[in-house]
Amino acid sequence: MKWRYTLVILIFILFLISSFNNYLNTKDIVISEFNTQKRIVETNLKDIIKYANISAKVTEKTLNESMKKNSNYLVDLYRYNPNILDWNNEEIKDYIGDFDFYIIDENLEIVNSSVEKDIGLNFSKYKAFSNLLRERMESGIFVTDRLDLSIKDKILRKYSYLGTYDKKYLIELSINIFEKYPEFKDMDIFSTIEKLKDDYNVVKNINIYRINEDGTDAGILQTTNKDIENYNTNINIDILSSIFEVVKTKKEVIHSIEEDKKVLREHKFIPIFNYNETEFDWWNSYIIELVYDEMKLNFKINDLKKRYVLDILVISVLFMFFSYMIYRLMEKLESLAYTDHLTELPNRKMFEKKFEYYKKEIKRNRENMAILFLDLNNFKDINDNYGHEIGDKILKLVGQRLMHGFKEEDFVARLGGDEFIVILKNFDESNKDIMREKIKNMFKNPIKLKDKFFDISTSVGIAYYPEDGQTIKELLKKSDFDMYKDKNTNKDKQ
Repeated sequence: MKWRYTLVILIFILFLISSFNNYLNTKDIVISEFNTQKRIVETNLKDIIKYANISAKVTEKTLNESMKKNSNYLVDLYRYNPNILDWNNEEIKDYIGDFDFYIIDENLEIVNSSVEKDIGLNFSKYKAFSNLLRERMESGIFVTDRLDLSIKDKILRKYSYLGTYDKKYLIELSINIFEKYPEFKDMDIFSTIEKLKDDYNVVKNINIYRINEDGTDAGILQTTNKDIENYNTNINIDILSSIFEVVKTKKEVIHSIEEDKKVLREHKFIPIFNYNETEFDWWNSYIIELVYDEMKLNFKINDLKKRYVLDILVISVLFMFFSYMIYRLMEKLESLAYTDHLTELPNRKMFEKKFEYYKKEIKRNRENMAILFLDLNNFKDINDNYGHEIGDKILKLVGQRLMHGFKEEDFVARLGGDEFIVILKNFDESNKDIMREKIKNMFKNPIKLKDKFFDISTSVGIAYYPEDGQTIKELLKKSDFDMYKDKNTNKDKQ
């Protein structure tokens, strides 16, 4: 009998050794994958920066010459006719071509422009930018900024400035680089950053900072409703210290910084500094911060430890295995119950569940939310003329566009037929028309199926919780009514 126990013990020891080796090997693989992803992110980021800078320098040289020529033309026009309100903007636009012009007066207000909606815009409330504008107005020297991506509208632009001879006005020119050179859409740094964040889960965040003239302050660029100075200077003191170190050393800096809930994360700061000949161009320089999510690595390693401990207890392992299989089966069944089988979007049942969850969260945090009701226009004609198979494929592609068109925290579902629903948390009612236009732009390009192009348009209804109703029924009724108003408006425009 003794040898049997010895054999069992030996087998158990072999099992322990095998499990432990498997744990160590798996741990090494997880760490290696994490470090590999970090290297890929940094390599891609540096490569695109290098490539974009080279491409930008070549492009900017040509643009600088054109902008200087057109700026001098406007200054000469001012010398000939100082009453800028009498200028023939159409003739000016014909002369300067792809460029837009802005005439800024001593109060830093745009008093004339080829972009009518910007006339009246005043920059005096933006301290750093207004100081820069006044310096350029006083100097009378032609100055250009480097290519810069607008955080608000994600458009790559370039600006130039030249003060008039009497220092009363500042001539500003701008150009949409994406319209002039569409190939830049594939190489701009900001778009690359967003793609890296989406593609690699080791990156928790990538931030871009702009520093002031003497390097004593910095702001983080963020999306706001402002056109100018869209950055926040409320920065963690440790991050600010790291930025100053980068400014001082002109080199990359890596620090572990404590965040909320006492979590320590690795932050890597990469300088993107530009120089006009030998002078530091602070306005056109940035610092990129890579924040690595080591919590995910730690989570995986801890999970491996747990599995190793469970592997020691064979019975527990078997129990956990069967429990896991049952759990996965239930999860699969639950997923099928809450998923629209055609578009693979959440279905009405999931929408109702999500809505109730958001209601509790909103009441707790004193927030609000908007319900967007979307209906495809004339979709019945597609089914009648091309069959339901084509109609189903179009619905699936419509669902994909909606999923990619909204942010990750937004909730998109299919109610049924050609009706879709979107939940937006903390939606500003003043952005109602902007949101409608955004959704319509998602379907600006037709859908291609079997060498045929299908023009898809939507009507959008919007209701607000809790203002328009407390229940799903009330909000759907309100948004449905609003959607039909939008549908009728679209018919009137046709």
